Amino acid sequence: MIYVWRMSRLSFDQVNVVVPDVAVDAAFQRALALGADGLRAPYDAFWGARYAVVRGPGPIIVGVTSPVDPTARGATPPVADFA
Repeated sequence: MIYVWRMSRLSFDQVNVVVPDVAVDAAFQRALALGADGLRAPYDAFWGARYAVVRGPGPIIVGVTSPVDPTARGATPPVADFA
């Protein structure tokens, strides 16, 4: 079972759900099993969180993230990596 302890609305068609660090991968797999499209598999983001993105019905984009861990922050990648 995955417990959502905070949800914030980012835009009309996107939400960000914060779950415990160990639950990001499970939430991503569960979303895929329920028919969501995986847009970004779980990874350790440079800002210090575990992060994944799926597209659900509607379509709605859902970012699944762990709380930020300042000790896990890495170097900021080049802007070209985001293109």
